[in-house]
Amino acid sequence: MPAIVYGRRMLIKWVRCRVADREAFHRGQLAWAGLRGMPGFRGQCGGWSRHDPDRAHILGFWADEPSYRAFMAGAHDRLAAAQIGSYAELEVRLFDRPEIAPSIDFGARMEAIAGEKVELEPAWTVPA
Repeated sequence: MPAIVYGRRMLIKWVRCRVADREAFHRGQLAWAGLRGMPGFRGQCGGWSRHDPDRAHILGFWADEPSYRAFMAGAHDRLAAAQIGSYAELEVRLFDRPEIAPSIDFGARMEAIAGEKVELEPAWTVPA
């Protein structure tokens, strides 16, 4: 993750899923390692809700909206195919925020965005 640079902003993507098959979802989530090296990609983390065992949360960090949109128009569908059928509901929200430091507590960041505690899955972390 990048260091804070005052005045710079980044795009944060929050994905919340109602998972139908936890094991299949987890395996599919590993395919997102393909994000590594994408132009503008700054990292991803995610995990399971501590209050609802069938709810997953993922945060993705992008340098800017044009980088994110280029990814969505290109490689997104190929990576997402690994999770088809593993979730019943999917909600996506985008936030434009100041760039965040690599030392940030992503569990706390996830809780602030998701509104609940999330047990992070280390295998779902994708560095830039």
